[in-house]
Formats: sequence, structure tokens, C-alpha cells
Amino acid sequence: MPDNLDPAAAAPLLCAGITVCAPLKRHGDGPGIEVAVVGLGGLGHLGVKMTKAMGADVTVLSQSDRKREAAAALGADHYAVTGDGSAFTELANAFDSILNTVSAPPSLKDFLVMLRLHGTVISVGTDKEASSQTEQRK
Repeated sequence: MPDNLDPAAAAPLLCAGITVCAPLKRHGDGPGIEVAVVGLGGLGHLGVKMTKAMGADVTVLSQSDRKREAAAALGADHYAVTGDGSAFTELANAFDSILNTVSAPPSLKDFLVMLRLHGTVISVGTDKEASSQTEQRK
């Protein structure tokens, strides 16, 4: 960690960074790999930057066009809007890996059509409802 980086500011990056980086490395996402990042929140931002740094071709999948410029600024190669459902057909069998970073309950069946044979879905976002139910059971 650089000496001039405030540890308080670096801590969240280290936590979210390892959350995203470890599974990407484990599944070999790098040069020649097509990766979709679902969601462009905190984990999604890091997912785009890290996946791009690993050499993969990165597509951000988002419900609206609202974050297109942010995705491009972070290094995403492509951006697709999933809100109207057409991207699921247009990008069928397009990705080797899908990094799900959203905290809403995932609709994985929609995203699975985008995955190539023997592809990988990496879910690092936490479903708030499932987390709440788990917490209540403790």
C-alpha cells in the first residue's frame, strides 16, 4: 500500500478488492476471456477495474443506460442495457464469465443464457433479503 494512502480510505478498497479479485483470479479471468460485470455499484466498479487490469474484455450489464459513461471511464470495453430484456438475446453465449455484484435477488436464469458452455458465474453481491433472513435465524 502506498505510504501516502490514508489507511481509513484504503480499508474498504482492500475488503471489496479481495472480494472481487480472488474469485476472478481463481477462475482464470484474463487475456482472451469475455467477462460480464452485472451492476456498477461499489463491487462492480472494482470488478470492472480489476477484470480489465487482468486483461479480459469487459462488458458492463446494467438495467438502464444511466451508468454508461462511468463504465467507460472505469475501462469497460462494452455496455449493455438489460432493462428491456433484449440484451439477453443479443448477448446469448457471449461470456466466459459473469461477475454478479448486485445486492438484489439475482435472476440468474436470465443471465445464464449469456454464458458460454463451461462458463462461470461468480456472485459476490449479497441479496439483502437473504442476509436479513440469515441474521434472523442466528
